[in-house]
Amino acid sequence: MSATKPLAILLAVLVAATGVGAAVGSTYDTGSNEYGLDATLDDGTVAVTVTGNASDATVRVDGDSVGTVDGNDTVTFDRPGDEFEVTVVVDGAELTAEYGVADGSLVLQESEFESDEEEREEDEEDSEEDEEEREEDEEDSEEDEEEREEAEEDSEEAEEDSEEADDEERRGPPEDAGPPEDADADERGPPAAVRTLIGAVLSGDFGALVPA
Repeated sequence: MSATKPLAILLAVLVAATGVGAAVGSTYDTGSNEYGLDATLDDGTVAVTVTGNASDATVRVDGDSVGTVDGNDTVTFDRPGDEFEVTVVVDGAELTAEYGVADGSLVLQESEFESDEEEREEDEEDSEEDEEEREEDEEDSEEDEEEREEAEEDSEEAEEDSEEADDEERRGPPEDAGPPEDADADERGPPAAVRTLIGAVLSGDFGALVPA
């Protein structure tokens, strides 16, 4: 909750804090209504008065309900301790004030205000952030999938290249390897027997060396 949002402007936070029975409160303007919360301490009894369309305002102290305001828009309760929190729920809004006690008087330590409209805006912002995170996750997932596909294609190409190399090694040199038959002796290279021996060594087929 924030007391600085446009729909929750803090107009006054500390009215007075001297002497038994002095009122301490805060006022907030939502633009359509103005709400106020004043608290007084008198001989161990705290009186909280709510202003601004407060006929159905309910009051909680440290999270526990102490009732609905009376015809004077006031509710009273025994002081729970030297520090306590008062929350007023009225007309779709919550006013929260934290009080302390010093020299027998209430001291306003902190106050906050939140309306249903602010909660809706916060929920919408959270929803938009969640949607953006989902979109980012989907984009990351798509990129990961593309990288996996590319890696698979590279692996398949490497496997095909390896198979082709193995096939060429098993086949050995082509039958028509070497210079043409009508070439000069220097161009023809080594005699046929030598070529046969070389081919047998390369192919591993030594049976070709045994006379038929």
